[in-house]
Amino acid sequence: VGSGTGLFSNTLSGLATNTTYYVTSYATNSVGTSYSAPISFTTISSGLATITTSAASTITSNSAMLGGIITSDGGYTIISRGICYSTSVTSPTLANSSIAIGSGTGSFNSLISGLTGGTTYYVTAYATNSLGITTYGTPISFNTSSSIVLPTVTTSAASSITSNSATLGGNVTADGGATVTSRGICYSSTTVTPTLANGTVAVGSNTGIYSTTISGLNANTTYYVTAYAINSVGTSYGTPISFTTSSTGLPTITTSAASSITSTTATLGGNITSDGGYTIVSRGICYSSTTISPTLANTSIAIGNGIGSYNSMVSGFTAGITYYVTAYATNSLGITTYGTPISFSTSAGSNVLATVTAPTASSVASNGVTLSGNVTADGGSTVISRGFCYSSTISSPTLANSTVVVGNGTGLFSTSLTSLATNTIYYVTAYATNSVGTVYSTPISFTTGTTTTTFSVGQTYGGGIIFYVDNTGQHGLISATTDQSAGIQWFNGGYIVTSGSGTGIGSGQTNTTNILTTQGTGSYAAYIASQTANGYSDWFLPSKDELTLMYSNLFVKSLGNFVATVYWSSSEYDQNQAWVQDLGKNSIYPYWKNNKANVRAIRKF
Repeated sequence: VGSGTGLFSNTLSGLATNTTYYVTSYATNSVGTSYSAPISFTTISSGLATITTSAASTITSNSAMLGGIITSDGGYTIISRGICYSTSVTSPTLANSSIAIGSGTGSFNSLISGLTGGTTYYVTAYATNSLGITTYGTPISFNTSSSIVLPTVTTSAASSITSNSATLGGNVTADGGATVTSRGICYSSTTVTPTLANGTVAVGSNTGIYSTTISGLNANTTYYVTAYAINSVGTSYGTPISFTTSSTGLPTITTSAASSITSTTATLGGNITSDGGYTIVSRGICYSSTTISPTLANTSIAIGNGIGSYNSMVSGFTAGITYYVTAYATNSLGITTYGTPISFSTSAGSNVLATVTAPTASSVASNGVTLSGNVTADGGSTVISRGFCYSSTISSPTLANSTVVVGNGTGLFSTSLTSLATNTIYYVTAYATNSVGTVYSTPISFTTGTTTTTFSVGQTYGGGIIFYVDNTGQHGLISATTDQSAGIQWFNGGYIVTSGSGTGIGSGQTNTTNILTTQGTGSYAAYIASQTANGYSDWFLPSKDELTLMYSNLFVKSLGNFVATVYWSSSEYDQNQAWVQDLGKNSIYPYWKNNKANVRAIRKF
């Protein structure tokens, strides 16, 4: 260690552990070498961890559970631990494939995937301490299975159970040697061991824990559930579990006795004394002359929402017939409850011809006119057809002449005639047909003009304000001047797809007809729009594109008394949603049918 006088020192390495060493210092000059008195020291035995390699478990064709246990850290913190493995080296080290599995002492393991089927693997556990010293356990070996099998899956217990929903799931613990391409749950209220042939919800792929929430279940009902997993071999199922939905959410409702009974009418209703904890979004009555316990699948009439008593005068019954009635209530969960059925019989009064007033002619043009009529009484039986008969040669036209049908039932009705001859006298009668026969009104006459009138957007006409004119200048669309509702739902209490839903200009009337046919009478957007009067009975809910025209041609010009809020269109997006336009934001988007939005009716001219 150098030369000269003074202090000197040096660090020795490569010594044996747990060994006593003896040391003297020496110095050499020209006379010779002298030695100090000897001292001794013993190297410590700490620094080497005590580690064991665990046996492999959960072995498949491409995976295995590997690990080890560290019973002593040798006096220094274990900063890394894990396993080393190889198919060729019998005592693998960190120079081979390795997986780190945490730090510290104790047991550790991990599921190692990506292995090759039918192959021998050698494994050692390792531990590296804060001195940088790595210690290895005794090697073990195992063989992966040589074939792919079905995955292994367990079914989790149901949780978050309500009257119509529950959270369900499972755990794919092994993929069987091939990727799990689909996993999920199967459920049924009738099959104890449900499969993919029953109700199914897919929840991703691969191994591991998964869950999903299922809605639309029936209240107070027992359901059976199995988890499933699919790989290239096929489908495996977990052990079935079962759960029962709660009965919470069912309203309490009674059917009121019928009153004010005539040969064709009766006052019907019900009383909701409890909403079961969920808002009543629709209520009303269902009736039938053939079904003792009628439901919404029979004839129904919506009568508002919320709890309490309600009733409505219902017309269109047949004299001398027994009818069965149930009150119903549908809550915000979509659950419908029915009251106990009641029955009543209409009086057997004799039926007569309906009563229809003389028509009026307005908006007379060179080749067209708007006609309006009114059926003031049905004579004791339903008016099955009503409309107008017209001729340029017969002063009292009948159904044997030109005829236009305008719906059925009592009340105001109107339509526009086009393609008439110019400068010509026409004679018109209104008619109404019931089971007794057809009655005609007193005839009227009008004369078409000789010139053509051109219409424009913003013009007051035909019971409202024009917002669209076609390229002829003679026809277009009219908006009512006020909203028919400041907030009402789109559907009549059921998520039903209406066939033939269009979005373009000119499709609103057909959409509305289809909706009314599917949903029936009630308190909802299309029905409210169709009841708009102002002297006309041909109003309808606008389509998506027609609603956009109302925004650009009326709202932005401060015409039509619109509100800067959301308005319904008659165009469906899917079973659950329909298109709306937020006039305040000029935004068009799908909206849940049980939400509430404004209604503005339109008609053609």
